[in-house]
Amino acid sequence: MKKVLLSALVLSGLGLMSCSDDEKSEDTSESEANEQKASDNATVDDGAEETEKEEVSTGPLIEDVYYGKKGENGMYGYVDSKGTWVVEPEYSNIGNAIRYGRGSVTNEDYLSGYVDEGGELVIPCQYRFASDFTEDGLASVKKSDEDFWRYINKDGETVLEANYDQCYGFWEGLASVTNSGKGMGLINLKGELVIPMDYYFQTYMNDEGGTYFYYGDKSFVKKHSNGKFGLLRNDGTEVTSFIYEGTTMYAEEHGVLIVKSGDKYGAIDLEGNELIPMEYDALSLYNMSKEYTAEKDGIKMKLDLQGNCVEGCN
Repeated sequence: MKKVLLSALVLSGLGLMSCSDDEKSEDTSESEANEQKASDNATVDDGAEETEKEEVSTGPLIEDVYYGKKGENGMYGYVDSKGTWVVEPEYSNIGNAIRYGRGSVTNEDYLSGYVDEGGELVIPCQYRFASDFTEDGLASVKKSDEDFWRYINKDGETVLEANYDQCYGFWEGLASVTNSGKGMGLINLKGELVIPMDYYFQTYMNDEGGTYFYYGDKSFVKKHSNGKFGLLRNDGTEVTSFIYEGTTMYAEEHGVLIVKSGDKYGAIDLEGNELIPMEYDALSLYNMSKEYTAEKDGIKMKLDLQGNCVEGCN
């Protein structure tokens, strides 16, 4: 399943599946500009002047997925891989795609519901916020006259109520939730808070609006209480102390995170072990590379994977 980087939900204006401008979370991650892509995952409209929605480039489709498109009449619908309308363009707004048999649509009253692949409105337009469905078979929704969120199934039945300011899609049994001024946490399918509301996640949403841990069972997150970053497991266990200003890159092939502490850079692995000491003014490592590129006191150098200087050494 394709995954995309998102910033703090988690994970921030994270690209959150369904949020208004004044509900976006703070994100101080250095990679913010490259990661915020999730805001298109929800059908959300506050009644203000509509921002024109760009046509979605379908690319290769997976089975039973239809993508949103703007029609010549200025309204929106869904098309198949050949560009044939499967849901006619008759809605003011739509979600990203029809997945798992449901696609969100918004009517002229700015209320959202869901259609099936045949274009039939199977869940009435009644929600102020409505996310796309994810592989867990659920979508997060909220009504204007309610102060809580619901997770509904494809029949529109409420399977879970969640009393948070913002709720996002489930992915592999976890969903991010947030309360203004308190950070973010993760809940499970029972609604239990498995990670407390003390974090801002960096990279937690895939292209379906679901939450996931980018480094397998852990991710590099910001702690609300002290404003520092560290590694956190999806069971809430802190892998490292929260002492870093952020991370600049992740070399997946090597399992290495380049991190910043103060104004210096170093490298750690996903268990928090220090691989390169925090003493460089610049540091990078790419997947195909066998050497770090570093700079210290104005001198550029190269380090091997064990941290030994091999070029530009004093």
